[in-house]
Amino acid sequence: LSKFGKRRRGPSLSGRDPVHPYRSTAAQEWREWLSVVSNFMCGIEARPLLQMAKNKDGRPHIRVSLLGIPLVGLLDSGASRSLIGRDGWKKIEGLGLPLEKNDCLKVTVANGSSCKIMGSVEIPVNLDGKVKIIKFLIVPSLVNPLILGIDFWEAMRIVPDVKQGKWTFGENEQGGQEVQVSAALVDRSNLAPEQEGELERFLYKWKSALPAKLQGTDLVEHKIDTGDSAPIKQRYYPVSPVIQAVIDAELDKMLEEGVIERSSSPWSSPVVLVKKSDGTHRFCVDFRKLNAVTKRDAYPLPYVSHILDRLRDARYLSSIDLKSAYWQIKVAAKDREKTAFTVPGRGLFQFVRMPFGLHNAPATWQRFADSVLGPELEPKVFVYLDDIIVVTRDFKEHLETLEKVFSRLHNAGLTVNWEKTRVCRSELPYLGYVVDQQGLHVDPNKVSAILNFPQPKTVRQLRRFLGLASWYRRFVPHFSSVCAPLTELLKKHKKWKWGESQEQGFKDLKEILVAAPVLTCPDFSRPFILQTDASSSGLGAILSQEFDEGEKPIAFASRSLTRNEKNFSTTEQECLAVMWAIEKFRPYLEGADFTVITDHRALVWLKNLKDPQGRLARWAIKMQQYQFSIKHRPGTQNAAADALSRVHEEPVGVINLSFEAVEPWYAKMVREVKKNISRYPNWAVEEGNRLYKKVANARHEIMGQEYAWKLVVPKDQRRDILNEFHDSPLSGHLGGFKTLQRIKENYYWPGMAADVAKYVSRCSVCQQTKPLQRTPAGMMGQQKVVTQPWQLITIDLMGPLPLSTQQHRFLLVVVDYFSKYTIMLPMRQATAKKVTSLVEEQVILRFGAPWKIVCDNGTQFTSNEFRNKMKEYNCSLWYTANYHPQANPTERANRVIKTMMSSYIRENHRLWDRDLAKLSFALQTAVHEATGMTPAFLNFGRELKRSGQEYSQLPDTDVIPGVDRQPHLETLEKLPLLFQEVQDRLDRAYEKAQRTYNLRRRPVNYKAGDLVWKRNFAVSDASRYFSSKLAPKFTEARIKRMRSDVVAELEDLNGGALGTWHIQDLKPHPV
Repeated sequence: LSKFGKRRRGPSLSGRDPVHPYRSTAAQEWREWLSVVSNFMCGIEARPLLQMAKNKDGRPHIRVSLLGIPLVGLLDSGASRSLIGRDGWKKIEGLGLPLEKNDCLKVTVANGSSCKIMGSVEIPVNLDGKVKIIKFLIVPSLVNPLILGIDFWEAMRIVPDVKQGKWTFGENEQGGQEVQVSAALVDRSNLAPEQEGELERFLYKWKSALPAKLQGTDLVEHKIDTGDSAPIKQRYYPVSPVIQAVIDAELDKMLEEGVIERSSSPWSSPVVLVKKSDGTHRFCVDFRKLNAVTKRDAYPLPYVSHILDRLRDARYLSSIDLKSAYWQIKVAAKDREKTAFTVPGRGLFQFVRMPFGLHNAPATWQRFADSVLGPELEPKVFVYLDDIIVVTRDFKEHLETLEKVFSRLHNAGLTVNWEKTRVCRSELPYLGYVVDQQGLHVDPNKVSAILNFPQPKTVRQLRRFLGLASWYRRFVPHFSSVCAPLTELLKKHKKWKWGESQEQGFKDLKEILVAAPVLTCPDFSRPFILQTDASSSGLGAILSQEFDEGEKPIAFASRSLTRNEKNFSTTEQECLAVMWAIEKFRPYLEGADFTVITDHRALVWLKNLKDPQGRLARWAIKMQQYQFSIKHRPGTQNAAADALSRVHEEPVGVINLSFEAVEPWYAKMVREVKKNISRYPNWAVEEGNRLYKKVANARHEIMGQEYAWKLVVPKDQRRDILNEFHDSPLSGHLGGFKTLQRIKENYYWPGMAADVAKYVSRCSVCQQTKPLQRTPAGMMGQQKVVTQPWQLITIDLMGPLPLSTQQHRFLLVVVDYFSKYTIMLPMRQATAKKVTSLVEEQVILRFGAPWKIVCDNGTQFTSNEFRNKMKEYNCSLWYTANYHPQANPTERANRVIKTMMSSYIRENHRLWDRDLAKLSFALQTAVHEATGMTPAFLNFGRELKRSGQEYSQLPDTDVIPGVDRQPHLETLEKLPLLFQEVQDRLDRAYEKAQRTYNLRRRPVNYKAGDLVWKRNFAVSDASRYFSSKLAPKFTEARIKRMRSDVVAELEDLNGGALGTWHIQDLKPHPV
């Protein structure tokens, strides 16, 4: 504006006056393009500011735009920070900007009172075409909607002239053009009480008139033109009984509503049940093969840019949602057979109503919506697919328009979903923009990924950010100059130091990325390009279009991965990035052709996936409704999306030390060295208050004394140094010695060696991944005291073995602990029922019920069936610790049995059960080293004969002579002494084994409640690209109780049971 308020041409976003000619035609064209995009993206036409109108106190105000929302702010030179008051926050709160908690809890205002701060928020501010990111403090108790403090003045470089009511940009900014200051305020209006009452009566009338249940329309039918393609029949996907029950319930519901009917079609597609975010399921059919042979419907979708242009002056807005929109359109009778699907156990069905997932469904719906509402309701009613928007400037006109819309919907037989319908709203998100009575402005989600990009902490993170910015450098004048402070840190041998110049360059570059013409408005006549990437920590996406000047971004997006998503394979994560990006930018991509650019062949794999289940099924079904092609771009050329995907990585890199607030000893040492440097020849203070100490050694004498000076680290900064030099990938989580030597290269502090040792010993990652470099924990367990045969037995399953000629795969081995008597029972299936039956029939009912049974934690022995049967005979069960088989004596017998079997089967391993009875006889008749007797003798009181010839010669008569029983009675009388001898021998064998065992063991004492690291026995899984060799070796646990000196019952940190574990698989948790 001139001094008298006349209109002049507004300046563009770069800060220069576009009226002034440039030396080159290309530059002039670029400036014109910049101005056009600036006008569109700001949501309001660039226009001169209103003539100055001072408040009663004469304070100057200036009009600015916050993400397209116009506000008038007070120019306050006494405010060190810019503030947003209660009314200002109400205007921008709905944008969903991230509110950051501020360290400062209160702020002192001009009258000396203190006001509480709710938080802070970073917002791009547009002042007459110039965009800067300003960090505002939110002060709800502040009357002024917006106070523009000194930080705003410095960022915008404005020079106000309060006396003349003007302001100008500083030197080299906007050519020094004068602009008027304004004090006009803009408020949002709400419905008056009488208007609210009228609206309620209006809605009550139409809620009663419109059908509540799904009816459908007869005005249009969905046709499926497959040409001369032969019917396609696919097998159904097998599902579990639980999922089958859900499918049956959905099937019954659709039959009742008339959505489907029974079929005898030659076509058949498989059913996929997709789990929604609320836990319920969506019934879907995999129509990918049907879509592949269906001819495309070329019915045009409306130009979104045309719709957006009509929405700028809207004051009253309504959005109408139709209930199950696609199901309200019938499928042509002759084409219904093509939608047929099979449900196991229920038969073949086909759709009567238009199902989700057909290629031409959006075109059919758009054609139908256009015919119902018609062009005569424009420009007050817009339909884009299933979105019906009503916009007017006047309340009465709005109700009249809604009356016409609902009347036409009623005549068409359509059902409205009142729960999702929004009527007479002052603000409405639509097609990636936010529409309100003040105009059309950019959805902050488009730029939030850039605004929230964290400050780089390492060279690697800086390279990523510059890679993102460099992708659009052709649209940024003097790009190299803007990036110069940042690229300076990338030079070889350049020490990392993030200063004010780097911070300003980083901020300027972010402002450029969120301002036009870099972030441009979409041209819906051009195809879209969707760049995606996934990292181990997050997802990134950029929506762009190709123009004559090159590829320009439309919107940015990024998010971190959830805990479960981080466990996905690389391919699944890349697929997730693509599907998430498509859903994120659905308002732009739905119904349009676009290209997906990825550095992974993810979607090719997903499109060709057979029998998709779970999340893969959900992704495959969602992908059916979009029309796109896939283009591979190497990772080196996909730097922009890659940078956004890694925004959420934990920062690693050289620590940027801050010495503004240090502990007293450090500050005292700095003062002493500065005061008397000759007294401290090995100390120095440089770069302000940075303290250095000379620590010389033999290596420094060779390389030079300059390498001997080390930066002294204050106490509050030491943990950051330890984290960087131990936890970073460049440090590799190495041991204490290597970590200490690495830190010594640059830093020093008293007690550094002890701090490093303590830090490394408590590193959770090292505890998980590194084995304990000590002898195994736990001495030999206590001796099991038994006094007679079959008092204590041990059981174990061997197998699976090769399928034998007698169809056996497993071998159940039972050993009597006292006599070492061994029973071998071959089995075809190792089920709990079979194991229980064999133990009862072949052991308990032949040799008597034992007192104790020792077994491992196999499901056959922990089953309720086995437990209950043993409880009937009052037999106690002793379970060995997890992954500690040596506690079960049967394992020693198994080793002998395997050796015996392998000695006779030779090449034909299917004969392993042929000689089991003979091998069992051999074991029972062999003297055992521990007892000194044969198991048969201790059980039967006699030795078993290998042949009849071993008996004494009988006379050649048919009369068997009498037997003298006296010797047998005398032998029976000696049984107690015999058992005592066996018991003594077992004790001596235990003591001998204990001495050998304990030589290489160490005692460890644990108690209930102790935190420990439990060994992790991971199993490789090729389908998930998971290798046990790379899995953590230990996981955290807590001791619930000690069952013995060497066996502990564990639980996880949430109280979940983890079973019993031997202490050799545990290591102490650092205190």
